[in-house]
Amino acid sequence: MHMQTAQIINRESNIPMVFDERLSEKDFGEFEGMPNTEFDYEAF
Repeated sequence: MHMQTAQIINRESNIPMVFDERLSEKDFGEFEGMPNTEFDYEAF
């Protein structure tokens, strides 16, 4: 669980933080950074 940045930002506010796996960063491999218009989503 990587919440270090959120903890730093939240120091002053002290708002309860909730970790939600659905919002985690994803790796799209060879498609990383590619506009979604350049590949067919339906093929997967």
